[in-house]
Amino acid sequence: MAHGNREVHDALARLALAFGNAYFLLPLLSTDVAPDVVYLDPMYPMRTKSALMKKEMRLCRRLVGDDPDATELFQMAMSEARRRVVVKRHRHAPALAPNPTTHIAGTVVRYDVYPCANELKKHDDSNPR
Repeated sequence: MAHGNREVHDALARLALAFGNAYFLLPLLSTDVAPDVVYLDPMYPMRTKSALMKKEMRLCRRLVGDDPDATELFQMAMSEARRRVVVKRHRHAPALAPNPTTHIAGTVVRYDVYPCANELKKHDDSNPR
């Protein structure tokens, strides 16, 4: 490979993208192609500030609307992902679900990380008390 990083190339070769409504698509995936990680980027809650959002985001909100099914999609993702679910949120927004194990916070956004039950069990089995 003349250009680029070999590790990045190998990681990209393992990625698979599927187009569709994740709520209906995730349960249809067989266990051998079930995702290790599900990344959710639901629409942010409405702002309480008086300043307007950027024009592009105002248009996106008008087209997409709110995300009333974000909690249901999160539950579906938790049941179908093998290792974890990552949820992008506004830095000051409440968590989509209680008890994320990790927060990765930037100046505007925060990523909440939730391990799936299989991942928690694997760690419990490898760390006897």
